[in-house]
Amino acid sequence: GLYDSNLKYADSLVGILYEKLKSNKLLRNTMIIITADHGEFLGDHGLITHGESPWDSVIKVPFILFYPKLTNQETRVKELTQSIDIMPTILDICVIKIPQGKSLDGNSLLGYLNKNASSRIAVFGDDYIRTKKYKYIINKDMLYDLERDPEEKNNISYNEPAIKKELMDMYEKAMKPYRER
Repeated sequence: GLYDSNLKYADSLVGILYEKLKSNKLLRNTMIIITADHGEFLGDHGLITHGESPWDSVIKVPFILFYPKLTNQETRVKELTQSIDIMPTILDICVIKIPQGKSLDGNSLLGYLNKNASSRIAVFGDDYIRTKKYKYIINKDMLYDLERDPEEKNNISYNEPAIKKELMDMYEKAMKPYRER
């Protein structure tokens, strides 16, 4: 109940901000982004905190982008994305180029509005890799088939060594540039 009341309060503040921007005729030129740094367990896996293992209830967070100049339709992206995609997306919307010789780790999500973006194969954290089908939590040796087990209750790590190796190879390849930097 306390968590729900906090969400309702935050939602009411967003509503007040929205109405204020609208009444001052600023809404059309304002980009509103709502996201979170992490989710909460709220009893999932017997936990009531956040942190610990990267279960989907913690790592899947909303990213809501409202900008009337961009589109007037609702679009829901079902592809794998990461929070590191937010800055490149904002820069892309504002037509701000990254300085020569500099780079960003994320990707702009604007291509998903035009349906011309290629899908990411996986997303990564410091101790996990997640594809659309599987998630491997490395430091706990836990592998989940997310299509068959979306609540991540059945660790199949011992039964699927080839899948685990494939995911670890992808993880190591993806992490190499970060470690070198």
